[in-house]
Amino acid sequence: MQSVTPKIFESSLRDVTHERALRLRALLKPTLFGPRASSPLTNLDPVLEDTGDEEDVFDVELNFGCLTDLALNCSVSAQCEEAYLQQPQSGYMLTHQVAFLNIARQRNCLDVVSGREELLDRLCTKTYAELQFLAASGFPARFRDLSSEQVMLCGLAGYSNFMRADWLRAIMSWQSQGAVGCYPNLLGGYCGDSVVKVRNTACEGGEEGVEECLVHMTAVSLGAMAVNLKYMIDNCPAL
Repeated sequence: MQSVTPKIFESSLRDVTHERALRLRALLKPTLFGPRASSPLTNLDPVLEDTGDEEDVFDVELNFGCLTDLALNCSVSAQCEEAYLQQPQSGYMLTHQVAFLNIARQRNCLDVVSGREELLDRLCTKTYAELQFLAASGFPARFRDLSSEQVMLCGLAGYSNFMRADWLRAIMSWQSQGAVGCYPNLLGGYCGDSVVKVRNTACEGGEEGVEECLVHMTAVSLGAMAVNLKYMIDNCPAL
């Protein structure tokens, strides 16, 4: 991963500023996303009457600035502190609160994590409730990338409650059956995700083809599978 990642993103960074490219690369360090030792959440039945009805206030540009400042120098502005380190939000904003604390822990940003030992528990407890809501709703296609993101990020945070076989099977079932094996657009038209076309070079006389892959959906779903695999290797002696 360390040797391949810069090459993968080289073409993607051609049209962005040098400063923004450096910030993007700061988030690509594998050490920022190492998994913590697994332990379960113990309070999974909080009073969350608004689950499924809350507004998702996720802001792409604010997220980029806050995460890269944290990754580069453990810096947290007042705006970022209010957005990421106060009350649990909902949806994509909630998962990025989890990502924010994961990065702070991996970077050993003591000023950020000190005194907030219980915040990550609260964030992933709410994430678990929202994921249960999505599962009970049949994992709507519009939010499948969010479901994978929830499993990946709270799994990386060390919460074994997210390592569920039924959720893993669902995530794997969304994968393309083509040779590339990425995650395709099931919605049609614009879906809020970047689409790349990946050519399948045929082997053994098969046919060549092109698959359209959703970048974010594929990344978080593979991440969710990787976290599950790590958990199984660590906790299933038969493997």
